[in-house]
Amino acid sequence: MLNSVGVRVPLPAPKNYKMEKTPIWEDILLIVSIIMLWPIAFKRQSFVSNFLVCVAFVIVTVILFRRIKRFKSLRKDKHE
Repeated sequence: MLNSVGVRVPLPAPKNYKMEKTPIWEDILLIVSIIMLWPIAFKRQSFVSNFLVCVAFVIVTVILFRRIKRFKSLRKDKHE
């Protein structure tokens, strides 16, 4: 919804709106997986850094699918 100035004003959430908070371990793993990419950014590649990049990719992919699943269930609950 736009106000008279043209700025978007968020609408209040419905009363039956249950936003599930992300687990803290998921946020910590996401930060750790981003940190694991730094050896590649500094061009200090080795077998260990390449392995850590693969692990980081798997972690980020799992978190992505978990969050997509969470948003789909939220949208499904909203329409019911």
